[in-house]
Amino acid sequence: MDNYSPAHVTLINSKLKEKVEYILSSQSLNLMGRSPDCQVVLDPQEYITVSRYHAQIQLIEKDNNFSWQIEDKGTTNGTFINGEKIVSPYTLKSGDRILLGLKGPEFIFTTEILNPTVLVEDSPSEINQDKDKLENQDINTETLKEDITNKKTNKEKIVTNKIEKEQENNQNLPQEKRTDKPKIKKEKINLDTYLKPISISEKSLFNLLNFQDIATLEIDSKEVQCCVFNPQNQLIAIALSNKNIEIWEWQTKTRILTLENAHRISVNSLNFSHDSKKLISGGSDKIVKIWDIENQVEIASLSGHKMAINTLCFSQDDKLLASSGSDKIIKIWNVENQAEIASLSGHKMAVNSLYFSNDNHYLISGGGDKLIKIWNIEKQEEEKNIKMENKSPIQSLTFSPDNKLIICLLQDGKICIYDREKETELITLTFPDIWGELIAINQNGNLFISKSPDKGIVIGQI
Repeated sequence: MDNYSPAHVTLINSKLKEKVEYILSSQSLNLMGRSPDCQVVLDPQEYITVSRYHAQIQLIEKDNNFSWQIEDKGTTNGTFINGEKIVSPYTLKSGDRILLGLKGPEFIFTTEILNPTVLVEDSPSEINQDKDKLENQDINTETLKEDITNKKTNKEKIVTNKIEKEQENNQNLPQEKRTDKPKIKKEKINLDTYLKPISISEKSLFNLLNFQDIATLEIDSKEVQCCVFNPQNQLIAIALSNKNIEIWEWQTKTRILTLENAHRISVNSLNFSHDSKKLISGGSDKIVKIWDIENQVEIASLSGHKMAINTLCFSQDDKLLASSGSDKIIKIWNVENQAEIASLSGHKMAVNSLYFSNDNHYLISGGGDKLIKIWNIEKQEEEKNIKMENKSPIQSLTFSPDNKLIICLLQDGKICIYDREKETELITLTFPDIWGELIAINQNGNLFISKSPDKGIVIGQI
């Protein structure tokens, strides 16, 4: 993120001898409380006066300025900043003391002050001051004019030397690190070259067979924010922490293109259109973007969300797209004219995943509240609500090809399969630890993507 200060809170009155530090996420709500779903989880035995969801801290943007705000979740014992109870969102400052209830845990809020790079330019202030002297004082004008000329010449030499030094340094750098690289016009990509049928096993999650890795991309897994298969399973799109989006043909391990600086802040969600010619992206800047992949250009930018966007998807006919995130609101948009046509509410916590049914009549959603909601698109209302018992929050979900089953990928790495009509869980699978963190499954349930600290990005077959 370009212009915000990273932050953390430090628990200072725990029974533990050492202070406990929690890094705050800029992409979503930072919940504080006794619930295991919180980002700042407190011991329920030690802090009995703290609510399950006591307070939340989030990064707020206004007029391109960022600030960290804390808000009490309507608790009985309240939230206090520097001894004062807050009744509305409070903008935190470095050094603020946060108390969850008068007898609860105490934290110190700290921001890391970023030092922006300042480009030194030739300032005319000194020369202007000397010119004023010429007009207002009785002095030797020839001497002063010579002094002005010398000052200007010296400044020009400094700037020239700086440019020459930078050029000299560039000559000694590898091409990819040079700052004087020429801007290259991006050529149109023929996606049909890559959108050819591929041969993969008919085995799937629904057959409950074993996992097997079949390809590895040498990408630092720590840099990967999210990724997704295209509907034909030949391509994957990957969002990186540097805000770039890369598209790979994974079988040949070929990077097809890179969309540089796709968002001003981190990219949290990606999805392909069903012809794979368009890509949608959403991030912490609260913007939905539609990209023309072949021409590598942004063709639309949709705004309306109040907080970070966590999930996006196209309808099966590519006429609609749905978006949601930390504001818990699901928005449905017309792709052709970019108009918002529906706004659905009902989730109690951030929405992490959306998916349209194959007949385009329904949309499923899931997130931090562990609820699977099925929405009727035509009526713009909730039709079913499946409660997940004793599960971790939902990371992503999808319909099976026949719309009868719902596959849920949970944040603890488990995969749950539900019967849509009976609203019952059929089975829970555990992803093998040897391949790291499971982050994506294709619709057919026979391919997966995982982040491995040792291998990078692993594409596997089930």
